[in-house]
Amino acid sequence: MSPKRGITAKEYVEQGRLLAIANWADPSKIQIIDLATSQIAHTLEGHQRAVRALAVSPECKALASASRDHTVQLWDLIKPGDLGRIIKQINGDNAL
Repeated sequence: MSPKRGITAKEYVEQGRLLAIANWADPSKIQIIDLATSQIAHTLEGHQRAVRALAVSPECKALASASRDHTVQLWDLIKPGDLGRIIKQINGDNAL
């Protein structure tokens, strides 16, 4: 069986200036790519298993990620010093 490859989730951020992706190469991390430079601007770490879905809040203040570790994490996207800080983690035990 060949190794898994490709993107597992993606979401545009800041009116398309940035792209948040999760991929099979490092499935528990989220990379924020600056599309103007094609460089990784930030890497978000916190999930234990593969990230399967991403969504950005309407005001672009937070990024939500859902993982095979049965958690949803909300990440700060607006505070320069806290960019990528986990605001909240929701799991099967404390679901909405």
